[in-house]
Amino acid sequence: MINMLEPINIAAINYENWGRLVKTWSTGRSYFDDGTVYPIPESLEEMQEQLDAVQSGLKLPKRMKHLQVVHMNSDTMTLRLPPANLVEASERRLEKEDYTFPPFYDEAYQHQPAPLQTHEDRMKFHARRIGDYTIANCV
Repeated sequence: MINMLEPINIAAINYENWGRLVKTWSTGRSYFDDGTVYPIPESLEEMQEQLDAVQSGLKLPKRMKHLQVVHMNSDTMTLRLPPANLVEASERRLEKEDYTFPPFYDEAYQHQPAPLQTHEDRMKFHARRIGDYTIANCV
C-alpha cells in the first residue's frame, strides 16, 4: 500500500548537488564537470535517474505518480499551492514533533535553529514556511 503522506526524507540529501541540478534545468547550462547533459526531465523515472547520477541522495516517494515541471518567468507571479492533504499531515505531525531543518543550516550558521517550544509556535512557523514556499522564486 502506498502512503500518500510519505514525506521526502531530507536527511540524506546532498543539497549542493540537488541545487546544482535544479540550476542546470533552469538555465540549460550544466553546473557539473562530468560532461553529462541533464535536460529537464519528462518523467519521474528520468528525474530519478538524474538524481542518482549527480549523487543527490534524493529518492522520490513511491506515492509520486506524475511529474509536473513549472519553469517560472521573472515577469509572472507563480502561486504554488501545496497539496491540502500534505498541509494537514504536517499540521498533525507538528502537534507532537518539532520542525526538521536540512543539515546545511549547521554549516551556514554553526548550529541548527532552536527548537520551537510550543504547538502554537510550530503552527506560526508552519504558516510562514508555507507562505514563503508558495511565492518564492528560489533566488
